[in-house]
Amino acid sequence: MPFGLINAPYCFSKFMATLLHGCEKYCVSFVYDVAIFSNTWQDHMKHLDEILGTIASAKLKIKLVKCKFAQDCVKYLGQMMGGGCRSPAEAKIQAVLDFPTPSMKLKSEKSWE
Repeated sequence: MPFGLINAPYCFSKFMATLLHGCEKYCVSFVYDVAIFSNTWQDHMKHLDEILGTIASAKLKIKLVKCKFAQDCVKYLGQMMGGGCRSPAEAKIQAVLDFPTPSMKLKSEKSWE
């Protein structure tokens, strides 16, 4: 790893982008997360076979317990994705709803009165 471990995420992200180049129409990667999406079951099986083969040929390993296959909707990078839609995860929405209402006026608010 060049210049120590601090560059490891960047180097690995760049490596994965190079490794999966040409698969952008049905695959995205972010550091160590890879999402494969398809319109049909047959396409999904073909895409899955291609991506897993590419990962295996690079001598990389994946943990089966961390994998989810053939999901209609997935949580990816803090968002729910599926069915052609993307929305914030429920926990993110709840965090905004639970944020306390300010009880003090700021100086900038007072100047307008």
